[in-house]
Amino acid sequence: MPFWHIGFRENILNEMTGKEQLQKEYMLMQRKLKDADSKKLKLCDIIKNLDTSYQRSKGSVMRYNQLKNIIKATIDDKNILFLQECVKRESHEGSQRSSSITGGLLQRCAEFAGKSSEIADKNVQINAITFIPTEVKKLDKTMLKNGIEDTRNILSNYQKAFRNMKHIIERLKKDYEASKQYPPNTRYNELKRMIKDTVAASEKQWV
Repeated sequence: MPFWHIGFRENILNEMTGKEQLQKEYMLMQRKLKDADSKKLKLCDIIKNLDTSYQRSKGSVMRYNQLKNIIKATIDDKNILFLQECVKRESHEGSQRSSSITGGLLQRCAEFAGKSSEIADKNVQINAITFIPTEVKKLDKTMLKNGIEDTRNILSNYQKAFRNMKHIIERLKKDYEASKQYPPNTRYNELKRMIKDTVAASEKQWV
């Protein structure tokens, strides 16, 4: 076989391998987006239940106790753990960046090790993908790259919203605990305020 045939064949194989990797990364990003969409819906349900329960409590003679129960249902351990799960990946990466190592060289080594681990983890996830749908196979490399980048931006916005939601619910929990020191009349108004503030702040995350 002429040497230029060999080179041509290698170029074709490299092109195929490169596109296949893009297809797998595209699929991985779509899976992550689907997971983020699911988490968003669950968070929206938590706030929707908070708001709906609050509206239904209006006019009730037992509203004071109802407001307390409404808030406790929102800040229960299950919801707190779910919020922690939503931001767990980013928190892990952040802890690598804010390591207690203060030495310049050691800090850079730690950051490099963290980045290498992140890349290795991503490669494992990509290589685990074995099925590529026909519609994805039809996309050219430019479309795949654009799709990956667009999805990455959406996921970045999701992460910001998830972090904010975690802070919002943690604030609600903190305010609820602080309200226990108030007399009933004052606490009643505080309970109403913190619910309304939580709903309003949460709605801004998905505009």
